[in-house]
Amino acid sequence: MQPILLIDRDPYYASRLAERLSHLLERPILAKPAHHPRLALEIEALAEHGVVVVADPALMTMLRQEGLDGLSILWVPWQAFMPGHTRDPVTLYRLMPASQMASILKEQLSARETGQKAYPSPETDHSVLSQLTVALDLGWEGHFAFVQNWLDQQLLAGHEVFYLPLMPNYRMKLVQAPGNGPNLTQLLLRLANGDALSPGELGTYLERHDKGYWQFRPAERSDDLVLADATWLKSIVVLVRGKIRQLAGNDATGPVTSVPKVFVDCQGLSFSRVAQIAVLSDQLAVYLGPELDWASQCAQRELGELIARLPANCQILEMKVTGNIDPVRFRQPFT
Repeated sequence: MQPILLIDRDPYYASRLAERLSHLLERPILAKPAHHPRLALEIEALAEHGVVVVADPALMTMLRQEGLDGLSILWVPWQAFMPGHTRDPVTLYRLMPASQMASILKEQLSARETGQKAYPSPETDHSVLSQLTVALDLGWEGHFAFVQNWLDQQLLAGHEVFYLPLMPNYRMKLVQAPGNGPNLTQLLLRLANGDALSPGELGTYLERHDKGYWQFRPAERSDDLVLADATWLKSIVVLVRGKIRQLAGNDATGPVTSVPKVFVDCQGLSFSRVAQIAVLSDQLAVYLGPELDWASQCAQRELGELIARLPANCQILEMKVTGNIDPVRFRQPFT
């Protein structure tokens, strides 16, 4: 069985991703950092066994120029970013769910064995409209403006929009002073008591914002959502997902613009809490900036781990600076 040598600039990310891919592909995955001093020798030593190398294009070019091009190696480069509106089902991108990476690699390996070109399976099309977007705040100063712009654009497109902020009250800049009625604290208490809730009951916790989108009445205290049990937060998102699917079903004969949209804005939550919520989403919105400071590197590393564990049907929406945002422009992953 052909081993795969996975190369990345972040050794920790490469190691965790290799562990995940090894389980998905049921074959040995080796991980090496791009700056490994004996990288060329590592590749050459495994070449006679039929090595598959996954590396960024620049590194791949450099290694092939060092005389490794003549070896029996299947070079599968991955791209750092997916250009807007690009849908290449046989290309790997660095921050994509490991399940999707594994599927593409299976196509590549199968094509190599049969001598055919790898094409995606029919079931890998992700043309389904996204309904539930989860945003992770990694400290990017443009986060608030991006979310505000996203809400505005969805409303302009004619969608019914719901905004669920999972954060302390003092960060809820997009929530207006609520009126009377049940709030998120009361919803959490019902979940804590084990009450059986239905998606249809969520309407009592919602009210219309002056800008046109639906907002949940915020919690009574700033810590209620941040300190809530992770399973309760997940249950709220499950209920919201059920609610919008009900609405989408009711409008099945209507125009595309009638599809409801939900934005779950996570700020101040731990990665473990966000991870449980993100797996329920159609899109995960994140900022993938070029910053090289230590804090940004830590955030990108943990983000990479989170993305690697997302289900295959979850897309990655890259946050952009307001003014250059295209609401339908996202890096499209594939299974």
